[in-house]
Amino acid sequence: MTGILGYDTVQVGGIVDTNQIFALRETKLGDDQSGSFVMFGGIDSSYYSGNLN
Repeated sequence: MTGILGYDTVQVGGIVDTNQIFALRETKLGDDQSGSFVMFGGIDSSYYSGNLN
């Protein structure tokens, strides 16, 4: 797996954290491995049940 590191400013509840580091994967994991992802500005209903409020 290869990737790069990204940096951004994150604000949660009035607390600001500059240069917050996160990873961006450039290659796909093999079929026998599991991974995770982050989605900005979207909703994927296959990952939850019930109502969003």
